[in-house]
Amino acid sequence: MSDKPFRLQTERFVLRPLQVEDVGERYLSWLTDPDAVHIQGSRTTFELAELARYVAEKSAQPDILFLGVFESSSGRHIGNIKFEPIERQLGYAVLGMLIGDRDFRGRGVAGEIIAATAAWLRQEGLREIVLGVARDNPAAIRAYEKAGFEIGDTPHLPEHAHTHRMVLRL
Repeated sequence: MSDKPFRLQTERFVLRPLQVEDVGERYLSWLTDPDAVHIQGSRTTFELAELARYVAEKSAQPDILFLGVFESSSGRHIGNIKFEPIERQLGYAVLGMLIGDRDFRGRGVAGEIIAATAAWLRQEGLREIVLGVARDNPAAIRAYEKAGFEIGDTPHLPEHAHTHRMVLRL
């Protein structure tokens, strides 16, 4: 990645590296939202300082791209998209995403931000984006399928009984 500040613009959103300054009570509330249990497993308690440390740690790693998703018109932080790890030599990245702001769920955010980041990753020489999604999360599965992902095998993610592995070929 270049030394130039990273920023992607979509029709409705700005994607930029997540910063510790973006961590606040609102962001923290996303992780305790009952609908977010698919993302965090059974864990429902988090502390602000812990979340700030997590953002700082992930943002400092050279093989991780951790972006905040901000509404262009208001600057409102509505979610995050993270690629961890980005395996340049093997040509793939593992995707994790959270649309934390309930007002934006089910409104095509995933497809829009995946398209923008996938185009950038393709320019960077990657060939696949892979992810794991809970089998009992049909809304997420549909969103990923609309974005071009297919349920399938990949050597880049372990198998889990309760998870579909999904692949987007770039």
